[in-house]
Amino acid sequence: MKRREELFFAQLYTLYADDLFNYGRRLGVPKDDIDDIIHDVFLNMMLKTPDLSKIDNLRSYIFWSFHNKIIDICRSSKKATTQLICLEIEDMESTDSIEKHLKIKKLEETLNTHIQNLSESQRTALILRYFHHLSYDEIAQILECTPHAARKFVSKAIASLRKKSKIFNDLLNQ
Repeated sequence: MKRREELFFAQLYTLYADDLFNYGRRLGVPKDDIDDIIHDVFLNMMLKTPDLSKIDNLRSYIFWSFHNKIIDICRSSKKATTQLICLEIEDMESTDSIEKHLKIKKLEETLNTHIQNLSESQRTALILRYFHHLSYDEIAQILECTPHAARKFVSKAIASLRKKSKIFNDLLNQ
């Protein structure tokens, strides 16, 4: 491999590794597994993808590869494909009261429960859209569906969450 190609893949890794890690965590994949999956995705790209210039959207391609690798691992280890989503509320200020912290934790638990009950496609589309800010075209590539179907997955997920939880509805209106 040429030095330029090595630098290119190093830059790609630096650019996308954190987003892939966060996406994996939100899907409930253990931290150690995520690192291995990320490395596998980039190694496979380096070794098996002869011409990256033919890929229309590199970001979507990388997320799609990562997503499919997770599915492959779930299937091979016979784990359930619907995994708990870990939503964490970060950077709580030290001045927050215990009551506020408990309310936030209850909100987090309620939201996690409702998100966990969404279909795999709805949950994945919701995470990609709102946590990773992917376009519907990019989500469609990852989920191997049409952009219209990706919009419907997100729309139905939000409708379901609103219907199931007044707390989530209040959160959206803040």
